[in-house]
Amino acid sequence: MECSRAEVAAQAAPKIRDDLQYFDQEIDGDEVVLVHDPARGAYFRYNRLQAAMLRALDGKRTVAEITADLSEQFEVEVPTKAAERFIARARELMLLEISEYSVTPKASRTQVRRALRKAGFRMHAPHPGDPARSGETTLFAAAFHELERDHPRAAAAYLAEVLAHNPDNTRARHLLNLIQTAYIRATGGMTDFPTWVMFNPSRLLTWLSRTIGGFLFGWMGVVAILAFLCLGVYAYTNVSFDHVALEPLDVVIAVTGVLIAGLLHEFGHGLACQYYGGNVTEIGYTLFYYVQPAPYCDTSSSYLVTERRHKVIIQLAGSIVTLLFISAQTIVLMLLHPSLPIYPGLSLYIAIAIAFVFVTLIPFVKFDGYYAICDYFSFPNLRDRSFKLARAWLSKWLLGIELPTEELPRRTHRILIAYAICSFAFTAWFIYFGFIRLLMPIVERYRGAGLVFSVAIGTYLARNVTLRPMWRLACLLVRERRRLFTRRRNAVVLVVAMAIVGPWFVSWPVLVDAEFVVRPQQRADVRAQTAGRVDEIFVAEGDRVRCGQPLARLRNAALLAHIATLEAEYEAASHRLDQLRRGARAEELGLARSGLAHARSELESAIRDAELASHLAEASLGTQASADTAQSRVAGSIAAASAAQWGLALLEAGARREDVAAAEADRARIESQLVHLRTEQALLTLRSPIDGIVTTAHLGDKLQAMLAPGDLFAEVHDLGAVIAEIALSRSDPLAEIAIGDEVGLRPYGAPHDKVEARVDRIREAAQDLGGEQRIIVVTSRFALDHPVSGLTGHARIYGAQRSLAYATFYLPLQRLLRVRLWSM
Repeated sequence: MECSRAEVAAQAAPKIRDDLQYFDQEIDGDEVVLVHDPARGAYFRYNRLQAAMLRALDGKRTVAEITADLSEQFEVEVPTKAAERFIARARELMLLEISEYSVTPKASRTQVRRALRKAGFRMHAPHPGDPARSGETTLFAAAFHELERDHPRAAAAYLAEVLAHNPDNTRARHLLNLIQTAYIRATGGMTDFPTWVMFNPSRLLTWLSRTIGGFLFGWMGVVAILAFLCLGVYAYTNVSFDHVALEPLDVVIAVTGVLIAGLLHEFGHGLACQYYGGNVTEIGYTLFYYVQPAPYCDTSSSYLVTERRHKVIIQLAGSIVTLLFISAQTIVLMLLHPSLPIYPGLSLYIAIAIAFVFVTLIPFVKFDGYYAICDYFSFPNLRDRSFKLARAWLSKWLLGIELPTEELPRRTHRILIAYAICSFAFTAWFIYFGFIRLLMPIVERYRGAGLVFSVAIGTYLARNVTLRPMWRLACLLVRERRRLFTRRRNAVVLVVAMAIVGPWFVSWPVLVDAEFVVRPQQRADVRAQTAGRVDEIFVAEGDRVRCGQPLARLRNAALLAHIATLEAEYEAASHRLDQLRRGARAEELGLARSGLAHARSELESAIRDAELASHLAEASLGTQASADTAQSRVAGSIAAASAAQWGLALLEAGARREDVAAAEADRARIESQLVHLRTEQALLTLRSPIDGIVTTAHLGDKLQAMLAPGDLFAEVHDLGAVIAEIALSRSDPLAEIAIGDEVGLRPYGAPHDKVEARVDRIREAAQDLGGEQRIIVVTSRFALDHPVSGLTGHARIYGAQRSLAYATFYLPLQRLLRVRLWSM
């Protein structure tokens, strides 16, 4: 009995889209067909049989007829179930005509209406009473009627029927392509996040690939890139990141730099793709996970590149451009002074960009490194396919359920399962550290609001990784419970339960990890006690010195001149005191007596002259003025004779006790000042107060430097036995730490050299830059082979003995939830 036409149509396979483009290629000896979706700019790779099955979906033949024709054409049996799975996959990839779909999302309706308005189509059908109305007109009217009802899929079905009767109807084809393109872009986008196209870089990239592409992608360009990266590494070693305090402006500068670097990163992908034969038509931004703005570049045309090496270069070109941009920034920082306002922001950007490069090269997440591996081994969708194989393997060995998988060589099958295990482990580690380590400070700082935010973010990010798989597993267990729960599997479940419960009974110390800083047990500052200019330096950084050993000598010219002056005054005072104590000498007495005799003879001569002048004035032979002058000379001679007599009497009587006492006091005063100045002169020699090692760097730079009293010249540390200071936050499990707990120290310079110590005391420290009160754990004394004050490293405190589950699971979860939700 023959089937009716309606029954045949109902049994027919769906119809493939007419706008798809097919490219036959040979990759690594295998003939493949690349299917290009022009609506989304996406490429899909199939083998010749799969491509033939796509082309055979004409909407007229049934699946059985298609599989029979393909089996005869390729001389291989094509199972009907395999064909149905392939068609279902094509439906998921939006490769079928939109009339084959049963749901029209609201976003698709909006996109179709917007596209029709932009193209100038009017949403009304021809008048139903039109006598010239033909069959095509009726179908057009039905299509417009469905568009008015906001049913674009039904309208597309009528337009497809118009084209089935008249393939040359350009208006119907244009309208159908317009509706289908808008529907596909809205419903089957290549990304789940909003995107904004910035510009079409095709012409710019074509010009760049023509002008400098030959140099950049040649051996000379490789050498130049390596040389520039080496220069960037050298500049990075000369950039100072110490004492960089971040402010809001610095964060803005860093975020701006990250966005620019991301755009250049994608531009590098586009340039490589354009150079090796692709066609890049879009560069824009997407809202990654609806939170992080991230640039993107449409390099889907790289599927047309046949050379495997070129594909890998396209995937890694973005990271190379990012490294070049980082190198340029480090060179700029090396030339800038750290006090400039933009210095901290650029420093923060470099740190973020370096971390970004490392993340993009991780092969377990879908970034550059992952796609480079996929292209190198010609194995697309590596992560998804490996997870499917792992799920099938676990389902077979744990649940006894056979799941359909692709046929692969045994070695490839094992490699993919190993890759899936590594990817799962990395994803679990990333979720743990990303959720616990990053969101925990948010909860501690913002409390209730931070907890709500963390729960929302954690639920959103974990829905595909944990919630949906757990829900599917639960549904499977309920549906197949009679078949699954056998004695053997019950034993496995019991073992798993014991593995979950067992860690609560295994003793394990609470591990607290933090950074430590080596401090000397005894340290001393060598400071200037008197002002002076550094004249000589006897030691250098790292020299071992003894207590009292001279380190440097200062020079104070004013002090030395003052000492010389006081020494001369002291000499004069001592001489005068000696004279007072000895009394007058015979020579001095003889000189005084001769002076007295001379004064008396002068007096007698003056008296005679005065008498003569007076007689002459009375006889009017001389003037009265001459007589007065002679008389005044007599008075002067009398005074001189009296003084000489007094002086001789003093010499003959000797020095008085008062004069001797005054002279002694004056000399003692000068001596006291001289002792004080000589003490200051001795302090010009700077000496080490303890045995130890000089730790101040660049002491030679202080030569001829002027030091004021109290200025630091050098530090001397006694590094024979050192201690470590470990800074902890109040949110750390401080209650699990006690005096005497073991501490393992691993310096960063020698991570394999573990030093054992114990907790000696715990004290509070000042607030850090974030305003948080830190707790300092001080260890007991220990020895180092090469002790350096300020040496840092990783410290692990082995706290109280708890259970393994308590130490590794409960405490981190408690830290996340231990917050005062309603306190301000």
